[in-house]
Amino acid sequence: MNDFPLSLPPLLEVPSGALADPAKGARYEWFEPDGEGGWAAGTAVGANTRREHGLMVVARTDVGDHFVLLARLEETIIAADGERLDLGCNFYPGAIHPEGHRALAGFSLDPWPVWRFRFGARELVRELFRARRAGALVIRYRFDGEDATLEVRPLFAARSAGTLATANDLILLQAEASEGMVAYRPYEDAPAAVLTHAEGAWQASPTWYYRNDYPREAELARKQYEDLFSPGILRLPLRTGVPTTLACGLRPARVGRVDRRLNDELARRESLASKGRALTGSDALLSELGARLSLAADAFMPRAGTAIPVPLVFPDGALRVREALIALPWLARATGRTEEALGLLRILAGHQREGLLPVRIAEGSGAAEDFAAVDAPLWYIEAVAAFAARGHDVKALRPAVFAILDAFERGTSFDIREGADGLLQHGPSAHPLTWMDATAHDRPVTPREGCAVEVNALWHNALLRAAGLCTSEAEGAPFRERAERCREAFDSFWWEDAGWLVDLIDAAGHADRSLRPNQLLAVSLPHPVVTGERALRIVSAVERLLLVPTGVRTLAPAMDGYDGRCHGPLSVRQARRHSGAAWPGWMAPFIVGYLRVHDGDGAARRRVRDILLRAEDWLASGMLGHIAERTCGDAPHLPDGNLASAWSTAGMLEALAALHHAERAAETKPHALSVS
Repeated sequence: MNDFPLSLPPLLEVPSGALADPAKGARYEWFEPDGEGGWAAGTAVGANTRREHGLMVVARTDVGDHFVLLARLEETIIAADGERLDLGCNFYPGAIHPEGHRALAGFSLDPWPVWRFRFGARELVRELFRARRAGALVIRYRFDGEDATLEVRPLFAARSAGTLATANDLILLQAEASEGMVAYRPYEDAPAAVLTHAEGAWQASPTWYYRNDYPREAELARKQYEDLFSPGILRLPLRTGVPTTLACGLRPARVGRVDRRLNDELARRESLASKGRALTGSDALLSELGARLSLAADAFMPRAGTAIPVPLVFPDGALRVREALIALPWLARATGRTEEALGLLRILAGHQREGLLPVRIAEGSGAAEDFAAVDAPLWYIEAVAAFAARGHDVKALRPAVFAILDAFERGTSFDIREGADGLLQHGPSAHPLTWMDATAHDRPVTPREGCAVEVNALWHNALLRAAGLCTSEAEGAPFRERAERCREAFDSFWWEDAGWLVDLIDAAGHADRSLRPNQLLAVSLPHPVVTGERALRIVSAVERLLLVPTGVRTLAPAMDGYDGRCHGPLSVRQARRHSGAAWPGWMAPFIVGYLRVHDGDGAARRRVRDILLRAEDWLASGMLGHIAERTCGDAPHLPDGNLASAWSTAGMLEALAALHHAERAAETKPHALSVS
């Protein structure tokens, strides 16, 4: 255990120059998940810029989507002399209104979103956090100046996160106001938002706010204008030295207990930070990085005591099974929520069909599940084995592990089967079957039918992991024999002249010699299929040609098809995902492999430390406190895709733990390096 005090890492602050320009300030985003699949999210300047932004975005498990209920609040201070002081900021076609950014003196993540406004000698601090125990979003205002009134106008979208709202005659016009509470249900079939306060007054004033402009949607060539509805205005007193509190939830909250809720939430997050520090050893800078990453990991785990599937990326909001399985062991370790993670693995076992797992989980949506993922079941086995290696009871999950391997031996959907040579192959499909799943015009951008290098590295590892889960040597012997056949056949991936592994061997024996990060799994998994000099050459090639400060490129720049840009319509960006974009999630396989092939020596450890410390810059841009799913392959490597990613977060946590392990091993047996 480290000697660090139980405290939060230093705040992340947006440069004041960015706040003065709404277009720049809106590039900094914040994200407060509720632990139940929903969230609050927005920007540093207060303006919503994408359809997924909102103060109450609710997970609807009955229909399998996210519902943007409360989009934002438009807040104005009414001073004693009648002067109106706006806090809000919003984009409209050719205009910004109101212009609260002009008084915005600071925005930080400390550890949740905090805004500081100055109006001459008067100052207002607004902070916003999700109180997990209360089940509400708490907004607290602290005012320094003569007594005043705060006008709060709630604006509702009341639509799926994948659409935008337009003005209509079906919306319900009136809210229900009672002492200390305002409840509003926009439509008969929509959930109601409950705004709880201590001593406010509600005035009915139904109004549409037309053509709210979302710039990020325009960049993706999607519809960018939305109409929002407000049923009225809530007026709250502002007094110097006395915080004013507003709670937003699906049920009433006790705002009189806000100090207790705040302290509970601070303690919860301090505990998370301490778990992150424990992964890193005595290095102060890396310990702060570990603390930040554990706080980020919390966003992708269900609240304590539940196994509710939660989104693993933002703004996409999807539970992608492949990414969940890659990330889950490290998210659980960083948050201490192992039982919740094992609960999710049990849920996934129930979705298994003929050895396959669905690409996404959308409970209750009624849509047919898509099982087009050859590698997800193999990541499932790795996740189960990782928890077993840490001493957790996985007996209930063993049948699912063995069912996967039996199905692959017999052959299953998509012509996925173990060949006579021991390699795992998959046939053609209208849907991509590997993690390189981008499509354009309903066709895979990177067709990979045959034997994929990372799939077979996973296959070899899965067979040996399964052998380790067996209760006797005899029970595990068939798995070890199959793994040995795979290892011998894996030699066909080696390209001696280049010094790396080919990416794919098709049914006719033709090789795709593209240099991609996929081959890193052959050297970095707990049971590597490539070792020694070849492993060193693989890692060196990746370091030389694919590694950039923000991750590992998906294709070497000199190769046909490379495109490292990340601008343009969503369809174009999606097509480029695996044609040169850099993915932070691949940092973990690179760093684990790098330390392994260099025997964890001092020079390798120093190199890895330098790489990891760059992540502090990622956490202070884009989505504050989070790491993006991918970045441009070309400099300056701007964030792209989902701005908060469980895979990216877990990858950096794994890399931190690998470095810490190497540091400890160097004190005793420098040549021993394994991470489980």
